[in-house]
Amino acid sequence: MPEKIEAAVYDGLSQDDMERIEGEPPEMFPSPVEAIRWGMDQMDADGRPVFKEEAHAQNAYEKVRREVNPQSAREMRDAWVEEVMRRKEWLEEASDIAA
Repeated sequence: MPEKIEAAVYDGLSQDDMERIEGEPPEMFPSPVEAIRWGMDQMDADGRPVFKEEAHAQNAYEKVRREVNPQSAREMRDAWVEEVMRRKEWLEEASDIAA
């Protein structure tokens, strides 16, 4: 069954398109747990995780929620994705400086 779903989603797309789609953040997160899990899955260009431990991701998520005070799930999603991407860019910049 998963193969049929994958075929329906990716049918006719190039490998580059499939990888691009797979790498994009979801439109919405069904729950904070899923949002944090997505953040945990994010890696920089060198394959280093944005968050080394789940507790760090949870703390970052809660900090975003406190500071942004989102009025909707969409606002929280956008703020969380922005924070994770900011951290990902910071890791990559730090790697470039160290090299």
